[in-house]
Amino acid sequence: MAVTATLRRLTVPAPVGVGEHDLSGFFEGGEGRARDFDAGPAVVIPAAGHLAPPEQPVAFCALPLDAVRRIPGQWR
Repeated sequence: MAVTATLRRLTVPAPVGVGEHDLSGFFEGGEGRARDFDAGPAVVIPAAGHLAPPEQPVAFCALPLDAVRRIPGQWR
């Protein structure tokens, strides 16, 4: 899959979030995507389904912000 190959070339943190109540296929897909590009474990967004951004915007927006905070100082 071209998307997976592209994601594997990322050199910055790329968190993957999955909604706690998403369908199992999407939940497992998120976990697989996190493994595909070595993002660490997928982050479960509590009280969210498939549409986590509008359902839990604060938790969803925290994912990239937390990832940026973990970037070593010289890259910020």
